[in-house]
Amino acid sequence: VVSQQDVDDAKAAYLQAVALVEQNKALLKSAKINLDRTKIKAQISGFIGISNYTIGSLVLANQTNELTTIRDTSRVYADLSQSNNQLFKLKKIIKNNNKKQDIPVNIILPDNSRYAHSGILKLQEISVDEDTGYV
Repeated sequence: VVSQQDVDDAKAAYLQAVALVEQNKALLKSAKINLDRTKIKAQISGFIGISNYTIGSLVLANQTNELTTIRDTSRVYADLSQSNNQLFKLKKIIKNNNKKQDIPVNIILPDNSRYAHSGILKLQEISVDEDTGYV
């Protein structure tokens, strides 16, 4: 035979255990939220510079020093040198094109392979190196 006091004690212990489980679930949820807040995701992709902080450093929401710098590489502008002959050919292409469409540009790498992405000619500003004949 079990006394009413034992039944009441068992119910109280059960309810206390249920409450403890719920409390631990809330603590776990809070810990997951805090963990998610430790990850910083940039809105752009690119090359990242040297970080101003090390792992474990305390950073604040409105601090004045940036964590690092990301260079957006979705668009790259290049200054290219070319020979007089290449410039002459390019001028012919531009004249024949008459700005009807973008003029594609490809880069040949030092190993004579073609860079995987082509670009377009946006601006031409000509200066000649008289020693080399390059434009």
